[in-house]
Amino acid sequence: MKLTTGALIATLAFGLIQPAFAAGSAGNLATVNGKPIKQSLYDFIAKEASARGQTVDDNVKNVIINKLIGSELVYQEAQRTGLDKQPDYQAKEELARRELLVNSFLQDYVKKHPVSDADVKLAYEKYKQELGDKEYSARHILVGTEAEAKDIIAQLGKGGDFAKLAKEKSKDPGSQEKGGDLGWFAPAGMVKPFSEAVAKLQKGKYTTLQYKPSLAGTSSSWKIPALLSHQHSMK
Repeated sequence: MKLTTGALIATLAFGLIQPAFAAGSAGNLATVNGKPIKQSLYDFIAKEASARGQTVDDNVKNVIINKLIGSELVYQEAQRTGLDKQPDYQAKEELARRELLVNSFLQDYVKKHPVSDADVKLAYEKYKQELGDKEYSARHILVGTEAEAKDIIAQLGKGGDFAKLAKEKSKDPGSQEKGGDLGWFAPAGMVKPFSEAVAKLQKGKYTTLQYKPSLAGTSSSWKIPALLSHQHSMK
């Protein structure tokens, strides 16, 4: 037999503890085992339901109240067992609160500062300009020292196969098994020294000058780019 979430909460709650209910006082919907359920919780759920187009009649009202009572019972039992004191739970709770606050702030900001069509168009044009009008397909070999980079360039100069050398020598786990292939990318999607080096290459050529990336890998990483092809971006 399948149970809905609400039914499961109620089943667990009534099986775990013998609840004591009391009618709510001012500002409270009800009291469960001496602990109040705020009226504001019910009001918020009812408001959200109405905003979605749902009619909050007596039946829906009872469903909301029963769900709040059931969840309160499980909430109390979770606290009794010390679940809320566990480090993993506390970390999840903090992250959830942060995300909720950030999302609420962004929604409120957008509501107070609506974005016009002109703003959207301006941002899009700026994005296109930064992205550039070309895409490149390239390979690279990532090594740990300048000496290794020079040795690989020397081997390429003697007719060595770039893809084979990448599989044998590269320390980039993301492209090593693919012969150093990075797929298609816009210059803005790569660190500037790499994209500039690729942009200067002719199709099918590799750089004869190794360089140390300033924004990728460790301080001892050296890249050797090779251009496979390029094309104009679809705008």
